[in-house]
Amino acid sequence: TEDDRIHVDTFAQVVASHWQFDHLDALKTMSHKEMADRIQHHIHIDIHTHDDDKKANKHGGSGKASDAMEHELLKSQMLNAIQARTQGLLPEVWDEVGDALGRPCMEAYVQQLVQEACHCKQGWVLLSCLQTKAEQLTHNLDDYVQGHLDRIWSHMESDVLPHLLQRTSRELEQVVSYFNDQAFFSNPITLNILPWQPPSQTDDNSPLALSSLDDH
Repeated sequence: TEDDRIHVDTFAQVVASHWQFDHLDALKTMSHKEMADRIQHHIHIDIHTHDDDKKANKHGGSGKASDAMEHELLKSQMLNAIQARTQGLLPEVWDEVGDALGRPCMEAYVQQLVQEACHCKQGWVLLSCLQTKAEQLTHNLDDYVQGHLDRIWSHMESDVLPHLLQRTSRELEQVVSYFNDQAFFSNPITLNILPWQPPSQTDDNSPLALSSLDDH
């Protein structure tokens, strides 16, 4: 009926839970993988070969071929380890910078929106008011979420990911140096780290975008 009422706190809890479990959790998982991919794309691991080695391979150099196979296996293992480690670290970073999108802050913001849009009496509002203001409330909440997603992504791109790339490259240099010092392969492993490029103002490829989610 027109006089049906909704408890503001309960409504805010339901909306915040919906965002967390139906949207933000999936978005975080997807973005962590894409960010880890971006780190990995800056890292090139190869084995240094000479023309003489290539000629030797043509004449039945089975040892060289074995080295190449073992190197590819090692390279794959190293890149997979980078991917897994990066994806494992990013949730901690999100927790540090994404507090505004946690359930407590989301609930508080929804309560604020509802109380500003509808007359609140002892913690209750009329259902008819929520129905009338539904489009406005949805628009405001979308703007709130996307604004904080943009802030998180900007922080990731400008600070977190470059530092994570530097940290990862230092650790990889030690691993590569160890394998080269121990002469596991007849030719040395080379490591090339591409410098991190800050995103351009026109870059519209942020993995943290509501457009990547289903309609809500």
